[in-house]
Order: sequence, then C-alpha cells, then structure tokens
Amino acid sequence: MADTQQALRFLASGLGSGWLPKAPGTWGSLASLLPAWLLLEFAGVEGLLTATALVTLLGCIVCFLLLPELEQKDPGWIVIDEWAGQWLCLAMVADAGVAGPLGFAAAFAAFRLLDIAKPCPIPF
Repeated sequence: MADTQQALRFLASGLGSGWLPKAPGTWGSLASLLPAWLLLEFAGVEGLLTATALVTLLGCIVCFLLLPELEQKDPGWIVIDEWAGQWLCLAMVADAGVAGPLGFAAAFAAFRLLDIAKPCPIPF
C-alpha cells in the first residue's frame, strides 16, 4: 500500500517537479515542456492532444485515489494538472504553426499568467 501511495504522489507531483521549492506550478509547467516537445516532434499535434487527454484522465484518477488520504484539500505540489493544461496550450500554439522556441515561450508565459491570475471564467 505504501508503494502505491508513493507512486500516486510521484504521478500527481508531475514526476517530482511539484516538489521543487517555491512556485511548484511553475516548476511543473516548466518540467512538462521537454516531454511536450518530444511528443510534438515524434507524434505531432494529434499525439500531443492525445497525451493531454490521457494525462488529464490519469490526473483525475490519481487525485481521486490520493486526495482522500491527504490533509490538504488542494496541495500545491500536485501539478499533474499543470502538465495537462500546459500541453493543451502548447498544442494550440503548435496547431497555429508557432511551435518553435518562441511559441513554446509564449505558450508557457500565457499559461502561467492565466493559471496564476485566474481571470473570469477560470474558477480555480
């Protein structure tokens, strides 16, 4: 059981990126960039969108199993949602034809800004 909890925590933390000090969401988003680039290179936008859907589903399952065991309702170290959100943003930018370093930087900055500011209608 302890091994299962450790595995769930590792996945929820974005393969450990959410455990880095200060700004775990930013670290999680940053850590997701290399896998996203590899997905785009080898599987294209469709592959990145498929992976985004799978990570979203995995995140839902992991959090469903993990959150009842935790004291905090929304621990900052859970960043699997940042991975999914960042990948969706990157897929949209890549689909628009701007998948190079500038497109990645713009997608990263836009995602972080919107994730932190949470403008209406973004509830959480």
